[in-house]
Amino acid sequence: MSRRREPWYVFLSPDGRELCAITVRGSFDGEIAATIDLLACENGINPTSISVMEVMR
Repeated sequence: MSRRREPWYVFLSPDGRELCAITVRGSFDGEIAATIDLLACENGINPTSISVMEVMR
């Protein structure tokens, strides 16, 4: 059985390590910015150093 792929937002640390991923479907306005702020706080890094990309998974 094949699984349907869908777009995800992937949050990356400055060294390229995946910190978190969320589906595009179901995300809400402001969620990306809030997630960046939370991940920056949790990992002790600057929010501007976190990159976000959209990938199919």
